[in-house]
Amino acid sequence: MVLETPRLRLRPLTRNDRDFYFAIERHPSVMAFVSEGRTDSDIEAMFASACKPWQRENEHWLSLVVEEKASGLAIGLHGFKSSWAHRQAELGFLFLPEFQGKGYALEASKAVLSYARSLGFHKATAVVTAGNQASAKLLEKCGFEREGVLKEHFYLRGAFLDDWHYGLLLRHLQP
Repeated sequence: MVLETPRLRLRPLTRNDRDFYFAIERHPSVMAFVSEGRTDSDIEAMFASACKPWQRENEHWLSLVVEEKASGLAIGLHGFKSSWAHRQAELGFLFLPEFQGKGYALEASKAVLSYARSLGFHKATAVVTAGNQASAKLLEKCGFEREGVLKEHFYLRGAFLDDWHYGLLLRHLQP
């Protein structure tokens, strides 16, 4: 399965993407609202899981490498975690800083959401750490609404931070 947009190609993560995966997981600004202090063994375990064949019935991540068509460069990771029993897909994405602010994440997100809808998912969800305005704005551009806040739910950089929970009924997805 490969998803294509005018500027991007989204393809399943493979073992050949290990260096890219590690680079993005180690990038401080990319991980600023995600995690801190992941060890190489943590990242290796996450990578191994992300490379497993994906089926919508399995509760693990569909992990896609986002490539810029013009250059062929890997610029980000995108996908969703399936909760098929509830027909929900939890969206997640990471993009290298030099490719942020160019509309790539929005373009990729629309493709991933359309794919989820085509598979029969009913709802897309997302969790954003409070303060991550760029991700919140992106989700809202895709049609997500903030459905709630979990107060001091996420511990990062020595502080408890709120989690913003977003949802989008996929029948409302704009083309």
